[in-house]
Amino acid sequence: ILITLPLKNIYTSIATILFVATAFLLSKKNSHFQKPNYWPIAFFILMSVSVFWSQDFNSSVLGIQKQLSMLFIPVAFFFIPKTSKETISNIIRIYSFGMVLFGLYYLISAGFKYTQTHNVNLLFHDELVPYDPGAIYMSVFASFAFFHFLQLKSKTNLDHACILILALLIFLLSSKSVITIDFIIIICYYSFFAPI
Repeated sequence: ILITLPLKNIYTSIATILFVATAFLLSKKNSHFQKPNYWPIAFFILMSVSVFWSQDFNSSVLGIQKQLSMLFIPVAFFFIPKTSKETISNIIRIYSFGMVLFGLYYLISAGFKYTQTHNVNLLFHDELVPYDPGAIYMSVFASFAFFHFLQLKSKTNLDHACILILALLIFLLSSKSVITIDFIIIICYYSFFAPI
């Protein structure tokens, strides 16, 4: 479901409906609401707050409506049995690789268009990604994946490549608020949490 977030709203809606319906059908009395489920809710709140400094308020509100899955999905987890940390890690890793693939697609597509038009604007902000989801939301999606790879204690060459691709995508999307928040999180991570 998370991988459908950068796609058109219809795909995310279908995936969310199927997941929530399945969660209700398979619900058990001994269900748990685990701490990792708070992260998507936190990102949803971050995106909701971004509406207040958006240049196009109405479009941003429509974008928020599309991301309701980031609120409903964690709530759906309340109705299903406890998920192991390994399963959650695998889900986040698959999502993160999915965002890398989206990033590669956007970057290659923009590069190809640039070679045809020589219009440098095609490499930045809203020209780099489709109107739906837009630069701000794609920045948030990419940031979530970026921090997954960044916090890995043992990184492979592939993990390092993913970090570079996502960092480049976030930089080119040029969302000042997201870049600023990412920068603060990176400083806090290396100051207080990263192994020395």
